[in-house]
Amino acid sequence: MIDEQRLATLPDEAVLELHRSGLMALIHAHRVSMGHVQTLAARLPAAR
Repeated sequence: MIDEQRLATLPDEAVLELHRSGLMALIHAHRVSMGHVQTLAARLPAAR
């Protein structure tokens, strides 16, 4: 899981390096994916 507070407080140089290396895109994809997992988990009891 991504620690949102730590991500928000990264120095600009670190964020720039994550962006240039392509890792920032992966971090964002992970955050979106985790949001979907929580949505699916919320639906699970309703499906049973």
